[in-house]
Amino acid sequence: MTGEHESDAGPEALDQAILDATFAGFFSRHRPAVERFLSSWERDRGMVEEATQDAFAAAGQKWEDVRRHDKPLAWVLLVARRKLLTYQRNRKRRPLELLGDGLDEQPTAPSTAHEAAEYVTRLLQRLPPHQAEVMRLSLDGWSGREIAAMTGHTYNTVRSYRADARQRMQQLAEQDGFAEPTGRRRG
Repeated sequence: MTGEHESDAGPEALDQAILDATFAGFFSRHRPAVERFLSSWERDRGMVEEATQDAFAAAGQKWEDVRRHDKPLAWVLLVARRKLLTYQRNRKRRPLELLGDGLDEQPTAPSTAHEAAEYVTRLLQRLPPHQAEVMRLSLDGWSGREIAAMTGHTYNTVRSYRADARQRMQQLAEQDGFAEPTGRRRG
């Protein structure tokens, strides 16, 4: 026994342990949001998971800098989106190419929050990619200005994509047999 304690490890080891712990918390808290975001672009669950893992690996390598960003999650989302687009190009697929699978069957009304979230994801996958991206970020609570900064679109473009996405999602839901709830119509 050398008599050394963890506190004797030195400030560098302690700093690294703090970095590791903060990154682990960040990863576990935000991984589902990154996967949800990517699922609006891609139905292949494996590809979504791979892009998510790679984005977080990149963030982990640069965590000391990334954690100082105002919105570290925005940094990860951008990296994840780029990774996914690269994987899609490498597999010679366009975003959302797999949409024909299972969309012809009549959907049943969601009965749980999870089923409702899955249905919204399926609707997003039927939108043009930029609209889906903006709408997913909006549904996840990002402001229009934050979305503009993350995606490189202007604020007005984000507003337009979001409005068009809402309208198209409503049309798609109606085509699927879901009518707008009574009392919520605008005159």
